[in-house]
Amino acid sequence: AKESTELMDELNYAKNLLNASLTEKLRDVETLSKNKQRIPLLLFALERIAKSANTSSIIAKGTVNSRWSKILEVVEYSQNAYNNNVNSRLILTNLMLKLS
Repeated sequence: AKESTELMDELNYAKNLLNASLTEKLRDVETLSKNKQRIPLLLFALERIAKSANTSSIIAKGTVNSRWSKILEVVEYSQNAYNNNVNSRLILTNLMLKLS
């Protein structure tokens, strides 16, 4: 139950993050980089949102939405960087810039 709540919280945070201004996104980098165990869950949440949005676009319009494809690409890049022990602040800064 705890994991489910954490995932729901992270999905809600990710949705808000996608709608936030660049300034707000960059402000969050500091907090997120200090909470390293949260980063994989955030990336997973962003991935789920982007995949879901892409699937909805394909069903509704018959084509992939380029915005969600770009988000998915940067999330996958960030996941790979995280798994290769790249500096978390660098990963998050790049992610926030690309999400804008």
